[in-house]
Amino acid sequence: MPTFNKNGRKKRDKERRMNKEERIKKRDKERRMNKEERRKKRDKERRMNKEERIKKRDKEKINKEERIKNKFRTKTLHQIGSHYKTDKAERHRYLDIYEKYLKSFRDGPVKLLEIGYKEGNSARMWEAYFSHNETKLYAVDNKQSCRCNLSRTKLINADQSNRQQLINKVARFGGFDVIIDDGVHKVEQQLISFGVLFKYLNPNGLYFIEDVFLAQRFPTQYSYKEPYLTYDILKWLKEYGIIYSDCMLFDEIKYIEDFYDKCIFEPCRKSNLCIIKKKF
Repeated sequence: MPTFNKNGRKKRDKERRMNKEERIKKRDKERRMNKEERRKKRDKERRMNKEERIKKRDKEKINKEERIKNKFRTKTLHQIGSHYKTDKAERHRYLDIYEKYLKSFRDGPVKLLEIGYKEGNSARMWEAYFSHNETKLYAVDNKQSCRCNLSRTKLINADQSNRQQLINKVARFGGFDVIIDDGVHKVEQQLISFGVLFKYLNPNGLYFIEDVFLAQRFPTQYSYKEPYLTYDILKWLKEYGIIYSDCMLFDEIKYIEDFYDKCIFEPCRKSNLCIIKKKF
C-alpha cells in the first residue's frame, strides 16, 4: 500500500496557490496595462481630433477673412460702410471724407482706435477696409453688454469721460495712427478724450471728432460743465493755435498747442467732422 506524503501535498498546494496568485496578479496587471493603454490611446485620439478641429476652424476663419478681404478689396469705404449698415454711411455721409484722409493707410499696417462700439458695425467696416494682416483695431465702449468676436479688434471697456480709465485701460495700447471719437458726442467727453489721447497719437497721425455741431444745436443736452462748445474750442485752435477749456488739464492743452499741425472742419449732412493732424 503506497505511503501518503503529507508534506509533499502541502508543498504542492502551496505551489498551486502561488501559481494561482501569480496568474491573478499577472492577469490584473495586464488588465490595468490594457486599460491604461486604451485610455492613453483614447486621450491621444481625442487630443488629435481636438487639434484637428481647431486647425480646421482656424483654417476656415482664415479663409473667411481672405474672402472678406478679396470681396472688399476694390470697394470704396462708403460701399463697405453701407454693406455693414454703419450710420457713418447713409445717415451722416462721413465715409467719403474718411476715405479722403485714410486711403494712404489702407494697404499698410495701421493702428486705429475708435471710441464707440455699439453693435460693432463700424468695427467690421474698418476690418474690411484695412485688410493688412498686421493692422490692429481697438474699440472703446462703457457698456458692459458689448461683446466683440472680431479677429483683429480688441474691445476695451472704459468711460471716455473718466480720465483715469482712459490712461489705465486705453493709453497702454498707445502709438495709434488714427483715433476716432464717435462716442456720446457730449462736449465734456469729447474734450477729456482729446486731451488725454492726443499724446498717444503717432506723429503725422489723425484725430477725428464726429458731430462737433450737436452741442451747438442742442446745448442743454450735449453740454453741462464746459462753458464753451467743442466747435468753438477747435475753431480757436484752428485760427489762433490756442485752447480754452475747463475740462482739459494745463499739460494736455500745452501738449496739443505744441504738437498739433492743423485743424480741419469738413461739412457733412447733419454735423461737421473735425480732423486734427499731429506734427510729423
